[in-house]
Amino acid sequence: MTAHLNCTRGARQQSDDGHMPYSDVAHGNLELAPQDAPDAARNDGVGPSAGANVCAVYASMVSALDRLARFLEQQDRAIHDLRDQLDTKNRELYGVLETLAAKDLDVSQSRERLAVQDQELAAARSRVTELEEELASLDSGSEVGTVVGTPATRIRARAAGFHDGSFFELELGGDRDLYTAQRGIHVTILRQGADGKLSKRHDVFDTWWSYDESKRLGFLLEMLNILAYDTASAVIGVVVAAADEATRNLRNEERTAIANKLGSSRIWDLKWRGSFLEDAMFKSPAWQMPEEDLDDVSTVFTVTSYLVALMELDNYSLRNQLDAKNRELAAMRKKIDELEGNVGESAA
Repeated sequence: MTAHLNCTRGARQQSDDGHMPYSDVAHGNLELAPQDAPDAARNDGVGPSAGANVCAVYASMVSALDRLARFLEQQDRAIHDLRDQLDTKNRELYGVLETLAAKDLDVSQSRERLAVQDQELAAARSRVTELEEELASLDSGSEVGTVVGTPATRIRARAAGFHDGSFFELELGGDRDLYTAQRGIHVTILRQGADGKLSKRHDVFDTWWSYDESKRLGFLLEMLNILAYDTASAVIGVVVAAADEATRNLRNEERTAIANKLGSSRIWDLKWRGSFLEDAMFKSPAWQMPEEDLDDVSTVFTVTSYLVALMELDNYSLRNQLDAKNRELAAMRKKIDELEGNVGESAA
């Protein structure tokens, strides 16, 4: 037992030192070193030399097994690293495949959108052709509207403050309205119908009583400012007057709006219990400014308009159709331009 342990220790020591003086494990041969040959000849039994040989063989085997274990461990680590690299490559390949699939889907969807846009473009072009034919048939020298001369319409207005009678009077083509005991700012909106006739709408805002009335007046003036640029609106003008007392709660914002709307700064001259009267026409081609001032608190003015009246209902309807077709044609041409731009982007 002691000899075996000593042999093991010796074999390990030889293995660690890297010396194999008694064996050649690589070729499977067990050879004695030359210096030990006499001892082998002298002793046929198991002597010190034979024990050394056994220890050397054992040490060589231990060293070989140790090298083999380290080699296998290195190979195992290399295999593990290769597997990690393979997993990484597989993930990269999967990502590339997903990207290719997404690109293929985008291409497919782009082709579908392009086909739909081509259909819409063809339909729009076809509709433009139809509209052009319809317009040619509608506007083939037919009389769309009949221009007639209308008699001059005279508008006469008067306003008075608290000490001069406290009233607002408006006469439109012989139709006279007198407003008494209604203090504040009077606003009369003038409208013209399709037949050329004038009509009016009257409102009064008690700007002596509260700021809310002044704000309400401001809203109306803002609406009139918008309608002044609306060619389809029937509103053609407005008459603004102050009667009784209108200054107590009249805000500067509304004074500014009246001055801008009527193109006159006289509203800033309105005093306590005084009066004010101005007019503005938005669309009448022959509007005459006030013809005379009667006194400090009243104004008389006349408007003369030569209006276009559509006398025949059929022609009026025909004109509406023509306008509608022209608007639709313009919209379709705009749509064609947009579709052609989209098709170009999709093709690119």
